[in-house]
Amino acid sequence: MTQSRRIDRCIFCGADGAIIELKREHIIPFALGGQDTLLEASCGACEDITKKIEDYCCRRMFGDVRVHLKMPSRHKKNSKRTHLPIEVDTDAGMEKGDVPVTDHPGMLCTFAYDLPTILLGIPPTDQIAGRVVMKPLAEDFRERVIKQGGKGVTIPMNHDAEMYA
Repeated sequence: MTQSRRIDRCIFCGADGAIIELKREHIIPFALGGQDTLLEASCGACEDITKKIEDYCCRRMFGDVRVHLKMPSRHKKNSKRTHLPIEVDTDAGMEKGDVPVTDHPGMLCTFAYDLPTILLGIPPTDQIAGRVVMKPLAEDFRERVIKQGGKGVTIPMNHDAEMYA
């Protein structure tokens, strides 16, 4: 882990480290493989807020992706998962099940925001623009899908559309 210089100010709200206790802040969340931290860079109030957001994203939205990519976890239950959910479209209908991570096709599905217009020299608006991004997690994605049989597969995603609003 690399630690940067002391910031002595909350990077989120600007609280002064001379007045309030500040803690280290991961530049990229630990759950997404981040090792580098900023020292004395987050106040307790902002840490509580970012923890809730990171927890939602890293567990609910990207939990299966993190298992697939063998990303770190402070929760032993997550680090021991060996199977992931999948739905196979068969002649009898959709069949739900769990398959070993080594056989699971894996798909990252997320939203990529466009640059804020103000950074492009355009007056800011309340419009948010971007695109849905889907990326297979395994190089042999197609083979893993075929191995499941059926007419196709659905990989359950835990995305809440409101989270992107």
